[in-house]
Amino acid sequence: GATLDLDQIEIGYAWRLPVTYLLEGRAYILYSNAPETSATAQAELQVAQSHLVSVAYTYDEMRFRLEYERQLWSIMDNQEILNIDNQQQLLLLERNFQDTNAYRLRLDYTFSNAVMLNTGLSYEEGVTPEEYHEPGLAEHDQVEVGVGVSFPVTKALSLNSTFFYQYFFDRRVSTSLQSPTTNGDYTDHRQYLTLNLKW
Repeated sequence: GATLDLDQIEIGYAWRLPVTYLLEGRAYILYSNAPETSATAQAELQVAQSHLVSVAYTYDEMRFRLEYERQLWSIMDNQEILNIDNQQQLLLLERNFQDTNAYRLRLDYTFSNAVMLNTGLSYEEGVTPEEYHEPGLAEHDQVEVGVGVSFPVTKALSLNSTFFYQYFFDRRVSTSLQSPTTNGDYTDHRQYLTLNLKW
């Protein structure tokens, strides 16, 4: 990445290469009423490349940031789990992810040298087409709101606390190509509270 600092304005660009991880472990297999078996298995996990452009403006104690990110998730077409011993296919999941865009607005306010308030609002497109929606994994378009605060506990120890609320737009699936199909109405709202100690 690179950053251009123009006094009160800062322009940045970051690029992340695509990565494919090879995961190995013990898989436990259960078919219908058959007894459970296990096998040493492997699966590839693709992670998208991304391009992030940001513009920040600082005014007194406030810092505004606008970000745009393009993630090339179309690298993920399917996920295949193989038995390492005989290369038999244990599971094949069609993904057909699509490239996405994300738009973010951040505001940081510094009360003192040690206390800072962070807020954020973002909109991000979902990676999963309706036809390949799968409960528990697939995500639709979303809006996220967050607020956090950093403050000192001692001279050497500081605490950062952040609350996030993720609102995924409701989705009605009627053209599922999954087997079995996943047609239906889906609602997904999530809340996160994080606490981080820095020494």
